[in-house]
Amino acid sequence: MTDASYAWIYEDPIHSYFSFFTTAVSVCSNGLLLFILYTTKIGPYVYLLAVFAVCDIFTSCAHSAFQPIVHMTYGGFYFFPRHGKIVIAGKSFDSIFTLIFIATYYQTFLVLAYHFVYRYKIVSRGITTSCTNNWKRLHWAFLGVLINILYIFGMILISSRFTPSEETREIAPIEIEEIYGIDLRDSNRGFTVLAVRVFYAL
Repeated sequence: MTDASYAWIYEDPIHSYFSFFTTAVSVCSNGLLLFILYTTKIGPYVYLLAVFAVCDIFTSCAHSAFQPIVHMTYGGFYFFPRHGKIVIAGKSFDSIFTLIFIATYYQTFLVLAYHFVYRYKIVSRGITTSCTNNWKRLHWAFLGVLINILYIFGMILISSRFTPSEETREIAPIEIEEIYGIDLRDSNRGFTVLAVRVFYAL
């Protein structure tokens, strides 16, 4: 792929070993956390921690399976599968898998934001007044599910702008094929591209 002396750090097989190791650590550590939560009574916070652990396991596995190569150019960021062309029943799933990677990447921020909201409510209990002071566990669960649904809907809504079109295939940088041996002009190749800008020579 590259001739840099340090390229072995981020290329296979080192990258695959690293990805497998970190995923295994995530699954084991979060699995242990779920076991502790199941066998220990620590109050309502247990549900938030459980959601966080499950989300982290899902995110780690998704990133290990779908982690794409990210190539930055003057025109934007190109995401394409690291493990080659993914075609199932004659249909390319490259773009779908790269979108799953992007979606699960930002999914963690939703859970972290919920953690901060919970901590704020605990610290400010009895000090501030809010319409959520009398909320039950069901209300907070409903809010979390609603926000997640809106997030997924938003990702689906804008994903059409990320997936390849005839225009983005035509302007795909030749350097990607030269470096990675992947021709993004191939209609069976899927990719995701963010913030494409076309530069014209004067």
